[in-house]
Amino acid sequence: MGKGAAIKTGLDSTDADIILLLDADLIGLTPNHILDLLNPVLNNEADMSVGIFSSGRLATDLAQFIAPNLSGQRAIRRYVLESMDKMDITKYGVEVALTKHAKKCSIK
Repeated sequence: MGKGAAIKTGLDSTDADIILLLDADLIGLTPNHILDLLNPVLNNEADMSVGIFSSGRLATDLAQFIAPNLSGQRAIRRYVLESMDKMDITKYGVEVALTKHAKKCSIK
């Protein structure tokens, strides 16, 4: 059913206020990367942060350079995900849908 449905299933299975999304194929991820991604949300500076990591696979680094808002690495407040219509049918376009939703709703 795709990544959107997987995120919806995970969201329905927790009551956490902040949801951390990380792609399973990351290389070289460190605890500092995770803290850098979470801190803007934890400190109420943002409702969603997008992680742009480097020193991974060449194709991933290139893709993040070309289209950084499509990154699968995100820390998001629960309400942002809950306010998305039909997230479960976005399949693997969930990052595009999240970015559009954030812009449309002026999410910080």
